[in-house]
Amino acid sequence: MTDQPQQPNDQPDQRPDPAFSDFGAGHPEERMSRLAPLALGAALMAGGTGIFAIVSKTLFPALITPVISLLGIFIASIALITITRSRGRIAGAGIALAGMGLCVVVSVLSMGLLMGAMSGAGRIGAAVNEAMAAAMDRDADELRYSMHHEARDQFDQQMLDDFAQMVEGQVGGFVGAPDQVIRARSLWNRVLPAMERITETGLDQRVIPWPAEFENDAAVVLLILRSRAAMAAPYGQIVDIAVLTNDGFEVRLIGEREPEAPEAPEAEAEAETGPPPRPPLHTGG
Repeated sequence: MTDQPQQPNDQPDQRPDPAFSDFGAGHPEERMSRLAPLALGAALMAGGTGIFAIVSKTLFPALITPVISLLGIFIASIALITITRSRGRIAGAGIALAGMGLCVVVSVLSMGLLMGAMSGAGRIGAAVNEAMAAAMDRDADELRYSMHHEARDQFDQQMLDDFAQMVEGQVGGFVGAPDQVIRARSLWNRVLPAMERITETGLDQRVIPWPAEFENDAAVVLLILRSRAAMAAPYGQIVDIAVLTNDGFEVRLIGEREPEAPEAPEAEAEAETGPPPRPPLHTGG
């Protein structure tokens, strides 16, 4: 039996390409990547936590913002790799790129803010340690070196002794103040009642509250600065120091002191010669 010659088939092959079997026979369609919207969502979430950290001035959102940003960058990278390997079968490259770009921007900004907060915490902690150590050691000369020149002559040794004695009687000797954000955050939880009192009464914009450890308990040390701009570098800009405790105790080194009123010369003359004679009454007539 001889083989019959095969007739050429003019019809195209209608069998589906295995590469497009999930999209129908011979009709490839694009589908959106599931990871691309997740990357964009991570970028928006990181931006929201960063804004919340700035407004609320709390530490936890500032710490998790870079983590969310890096997670968004990782998700966007996986999405872009998947989209590239799909050869056009998966869409969403633009969304993934947008999410990655936003995550990079938020990550850089948040890391900058976090590094600035850490540096500021170090400067504040160092200023508190220098000033409080000198005050509790009753070393007036060392304390004056830490303060602004306008406040160096506003207290004497007796005032310093009284301040140190009252603080020691309430919370004991000074142990130290944290110079790191993480350590300061953990100590803040122990002085929340004092911070609530400060919040209720209102804080001057020149005042820096900072937690400190004493022998008997934790307390809040207030650095009263010469100006608001001095908050970036408080050392050498202090005009007064105060200590507040959770039970309402408060003491200031200088505080609000009214100047003594000079004696009037008229009073001295009256004391020596007696009151002046009264003028005669005019009765008219």
